[in-house]
Amino acid sequence: MRKKKRTTFVTLVLVLVVIAILSCCNGKDGCRDLEYLQCIENKTFTGHVIKTTNLIAPGLEECQMRCFAVHDCVSYNLGPINDHRRTCELSSSDHWTFHDALKDMKGHEYCPIKNPCSSKPCPPAKPLCYPDFAWDKHTCR
Repeated sequence: MRKKKRTTFVTLVLVLVVIAILSCCNGKDGCRDLEYLQCIENKTFTGHVIKTTNLIAPGLEECQMRCFAVHDCVSYNLGPINDHRRTCELSSSDHWTFHDALKDMKGHEYCPIKNPCSSKPCPPAKPLCYPDFAWDKHTCR
């Protein structure tokens, strides 16, 4: 009898975990699915940084995870490696929306994320494209 109660309890806990995960992905905010593109060396994206952190080098995966965790993150920069550390700058936009904000910067890396704005879908009357990663759509403003 005791083993049956334990099995029932474990099953109940697993069901609750699955429900919690599914509710996170199917709620009003959707479920972010990011495809990180190859970083562009000696470039940085300026003027739209929303958060800066200092990481242990190389830091690529950690910066990607931080970007995923911040809803407004659309791209990120990695600073040069200095004494086994580097900066991770999360940006609220990217070079597809503000191409003039992409600057040459030796030792830096600009890392875009594939998004619905990369095909430049917005008309000239509303040229600014804002991606919605959760629903794989965009808004033109």
